[in-house]
Amino acid sequence: MHEQPNDRPEYWQAEGFVELCLSRFRAAQEAGHWERQRTGFYQLTTYHGRTLGVLNSGLHRGDEALVQAALHNLLTLHRSMMHMHRMAPRLIPLPLALSEHSRGEFVRDLIMRVLTETPPALTLAQIHQRANDADLLGQISDVHLDEQLQALIKSGHVDTGDDGCIRTTRPYVELDKDVAGLRALIGRTFYAGFAALGYDSLGAILEQRASFKRDFHLLTRLREPYTIELFLNTVQLLLDTSVSSTKVWRYADLLHSPHPRPYQQAAFDVFRQHGYDSI
Repeated sequence: MHEQPNDRPEYWQAEGFVELCLSRFRAAQEAGHWERQRTGFYQLTTYHGRTLGVLNSGLHRGDEALVQAALHNLLTLHRSMMHMHRMAPRLIPLPLALSEHSRGEFVRDLIMRVLTETPPALTLAQIHQRANDADLLGQISDVHLDEQLQALIKSGHVDTGDDGCIRTTRPYVELDKDVAGLRALIGRTFYAGFAALGYDSLGAILEQRASFKRDFHLLTRLREPYTIELFLNTVQLLLDTSVSSTKVWRYADLLHSPHPRPYQQAAFDVFRQHGYDSI
């Protein structure tokens, strides 16, 4: 295991904030206050999105210490958000790593799924209600839903009539969340360079882990092995907690803890680096 550099600048660390949010979340759950549980989750969501922005900025500036701090915080926040989802899956949505551009595409996916599952036609109000009932992005504003619905109408995937909106027979391809997760992680500019070398998705990076470690400096101008470890751990986590694979969260039982602490996560990362996928 590579030690974190001792001379790195002091950046905000998420552990204390996360522990406070989790403590409040557990108290709200015991008291049956669902609004407070959701409030706690969306507090973490806000910092999760900000941390992705900090990570993108650090990569573009070539600021290795900032990238390390952002990756460390992103791991902490994402794991804790997933823990909340596991504790209250009917109440707390999945944590998603999506850029603003990809969020729009994901809303279009939700609309298309709603129209597919509930034919023959739905009014605008019904589409809004059922898309939000899916609860994968929190409460989506009517304005944002309308914008994405109009985009689908313009592209010929949705048609309107007297009874409401229907899905047309035009083929529709959903957002590849594996690709979208990588774009959110590194930014759209960096993504082109990654894709050119065959690292066009989170899965592609893990499938080519050895070559990716060699190419990481070329792609990012960052040199420290610790940065590569953090990046690969983040990629693995995003894949492990994707929309399509959420039935079992292996971190939850790590070292017999109901919620793994940071040092326990570090232990798990060491095991994973040496090829152990479960305990």
